Amino acid sequence: MAAPEGEAGSGGRGWFGRARLVREGEAGSGGRAEDESAHKLALKLGVFLPADSTFRSINGDTWFATGIDYNPGLRYRPLGGVMHVGSDAAFRSSGNVVSITGKIVWPLTPKMGTRFWGAFGAGGYFINTNTIAGFATPGVKFSFGANITERWFFEADYDYVSGFTDNAGNGQRADGVTVSIGFRL
Repeated sequence: MAAPEGEAGSGGRGWFGRARLVREGEAGSGGRAEDESAHKLALKLGVFLPADSTFRSINGDTWFATGIDYNPGLRYRPLGGVMHVGSDAAFRSSGNVVSITGKIVWPLTPKMGTRFWGAFGAGGYFINTNTIAGFATPGVKFSFGANITERWFFEADYDYVSGFTDNAGNGQRADGVTVSIGFRL
């Protein structure tokens, strides 16, 4: 009786054995699978700079910002990117803006040297200020980042948030730039 296809000439490794070796080879060589799943959770700290002049004049120019980002390690890669889920909060004495977004992250440079990435995401933004409370609106996030080390990174985000009219009749937008430094756990 002949050996099943794939076993003869392959050192007794059938289809499953070859697949296992490919997976082990990717992980053992510092491949993409290990890179993306090694540090699934990241914490960020920085500043939020509102872009809308009305929003700035009523609520302030510079806000503290913090965030958390989670890479669930999904095998599904929409448009060749990696799915992340995160929440960011900008706050000061006049209020806060909290976002919960899903985003797709794409590498912009090869894995050697400093690594740069870009991302696009969408989600919900929750705005609480002196002139409006508990307002929920959709928005999108554009991100650019660079690894400083394997764990430390720099990130700049632009949040484009749907406009709103506050309780005093002022048209505002909670758009702005967040510049932060992060650490992968």
